[in-house]
Amino acid sequence: KGEILGHMSMLRFYQNTWLIQHLAAIMSRDHLKVGIEILNQIGAYAYDSHRLFSSHMDYLICYFRPENHFPNHFFGGVAKNINDPKACSVDRMAYFHYKSCKKYAALPASWQLIKSERGDFDELENSYEHQSGGLMLEALDLIPDAELADRHDLALEYAKNQMKRERRLYSLFCDGLIKAIFMLNISDFAVNMSDLTNCIHAVVLDPEGLPPATLTAAIRAVTQATGQREVPVLIFPLAYAQNNGMPVEKTYHLWAFHIYGQGQAYLKYVNRLLRYV
Repeated sequence: KGEILGHMSMLRFYQNTWLIQHLAAIMSRDHLKVGIEILNQIGAYAYDSHRLFSSHMDYLICYFRPENHFPNHFFGGVAKNINDPKACSVDRMAYFHYKSCKKYAALPASWQLIKSERGDFDELENSYEHQSGGLMLEALDLIPDAELADRHDLALEYAKNQMKRERRLYSLFCDGLIKAIFMLNISDFAVNMSDLTNCIHAVVLDPEGLPPATLTAAIRAVTQATGQREVPVLIFPLAYAQNNGMPVEKTYHLWAFHIYGQGQAYLKYVNRLLRYV
């Protein structure tokens, strides 16, 4: 009846992945149903659009905090209902703000932080399969690919629309062995609504062989590339940050959904929820 009850923003932020970035509904007796209905419509839109190559819509992703009841219940419920991490997965990450200051040391002499190469992502894939086995690498465009580290077409699309979206990939080595991979996303205010599109993702491949002080030193080096004094950081796996006493401010879950072949399962689950609210 002319009243806006809820809204959602979604953008293509990776090569073939759309990020559900913000979802809100007015607080009322029916606000739960409104939120589910919005996600129902988005699911229908994605299901109808993903077969079009121009949409680049193979995956949907969403970051949410587990203590937020609605997204945890909805996105977590979709993953449990599908029950296949190669179709829909949830990965846990630690979140904190890195603030540049003099107390953080440089990397030790035996450590190197360099631009990632293709072989590094083979190691990343092996490590991630052991730790999770989900969709994070595919959804974040971190699968082994000959052109992975040098994709510019999406950045150019953003630039055409007077927006900034850059990605840089770094690998951390010690004595020739890879220990972690860093993905630095740089975006401007028009794109960055929640600090999760202007941040560092740190994926630890060798939790036992990477001291937390060395990880922090590497984050410091990556941060210098942004020209900023404060940058949000997401660390996977969550257990690494927790076990090493790192300053975890929040926990985020990364929900990733492969639309092809699972769109109907998503819509059936949502329609079932709508019947009970």
